[in-house]
Amino acid sequence: MALISALQLLSFFGAALTGRKFGTPLMLETLPSSESPLPSAAALAAARTAALAASLCRCLRLSVAISTKSLRRGPSHASALGTSSEPDTSSKESVQVAACGYNGANYWVTAELYNPATGLWSFTGSLNTGRYQFQMVLLPNSSVLAAGGSAPNVLKDAELYNPATGMWTSTGPLNTARQLFQMLTLPNGNVLAAGGQGTAGATAPLSSVEVYNSATGIWGFTGSLTIARVNFEMLLLNDIVLAIGGYNGGTLASVETYNSTMGMWNFTGSLNTARYNIITVEQ
Repeated sequence: MALISALQLLSFFGAALTGRKFGTPLMLETLPSSESPLPSAAALAAARTAALAASLCRCLRLSVAISTKSLRRGPSHASALGTSSEPDTSSKESVQVAACGYNGANYWVTAELYNPATGLWSFTGSLNTGRYQFQMVLLPNSSVLAAGGSAPNVLKDAELYNPATGMWTSTGPLNTARQLFQMLTLPNGNVLAAGGQGTAGATAPLSSVEVYNSATGIWGFTGSLTIARVNFEMLLLNDIVLAIGGYNGGTLASVETYNSTMGMWNFTGSLNTARYNIITVEQ
C-alpha cells in the first residue's frame, strides 16, 4: 500500500468517526515529524488502521502489538488508532471498543469490542448514559474515559471503562457540559477537554478548557482557548498540544498551542486554508 493510500484510508475512517458523509472529499494538511526515516506504509497502516463503526460512534483501540521502532505515540486520534511510545515485540491482542452513537431515533448505551484476529464484534458492558457527539480517550492504566456529548441535551457526565471487567463506572463530571469538543490524553496521563458547544444548536462555541486528573477523577479548569471553537481538531505532536481550525461564526484557519506548565494557549502558524471537521495524521 502506498503511503498516500494509508493516509486516505485513515481520512475515510476519520470521516466515519466524526459523522461526515462517506465518499465526501476531505481536506488534509500534513504535519512534519522529527522521526526519520518514515515507517513503511505497511507498518503505518497496520499500526493505525481504525475500526469502522457507526457514523456518530466513537471507536478506540485498547492495545496493539508494534515492532517498528520508528513509530511513536501521537495525538489523541493516534492513541485511538493504536500507536505506542516504545518499540514492543511482545504479543498482544489488538482490540477495538466502539461505544454509543445515534441512529436518528435512539441514543445507544451499548458498546462493542472488535477483534481483528477474528474479524468479529462482540458486546461488552453498556454505558450508564447513552450519548453521541462525545469524546473517548485511552488512559495510561488502559481504562477508557468517555465524556460529554448529548442525548439530546448536552452532557457533563463522564464514565470509565475497565477492559478487565468490561464494565463502565461513573467518574467526575465535566464542569461545563459540552458536545462537538476535543479531548486528548496528555503526556502526564491527565486529559485535556477543550472547546465545543455548550447547548445543542448554540451559535457561540465554548472557549473554556478543562483538565481531568486521572488519579483523582476530578476535572479542573485551565487556561481558555484564545478563540472559542467547535468542530476543530486537537492533537499532541512531540508533546505539544495543537488546536487546529474549527468554526466560530465562520470557518477558522487559526492554530493554537497549549503550554501545560503555564496552562496557557498561544497562536502559532495558521492553516493556509480555513477549515473545520478536520482529520489529521502524523507523518
